[in-house]
Amino acid sequence: MNKKIMHTSNLAMRFYVHNGWTLEELEGLVESHRDSTDGRFRFFDDTDSPYYVPNVGTNLKIKELAEKISEIKKAFNDYPNETNKECIERFNW
Repeated sequence: MNKKIMHTSNLAMRFYVHNGWTLEELEGLVESHRDSTDGRFRFFDDTDSPYYVPNVGTNLKIKELAEKISEIKKAFNDYPNETNKECIERFNW
């Protein structure tokens, strides 16, 4: 399995298309979702680097996501000693 890079902003996980993330793959990682008209993910069509962000109320399967990640690039490294799994748990709201 090819592992991918995940990014974080100050508020959310970011899954960049150029790192190989697809909506179909991300949808397969959804554990639960609070019904809303916004859907499970928001797509930001940034011309340089389009990416997906889970909407509030979308919870991902932490173990499965952690297995797909090679590295997490954090915008702010306020928790330098946390594992990838701990980082995902913190952003999985």
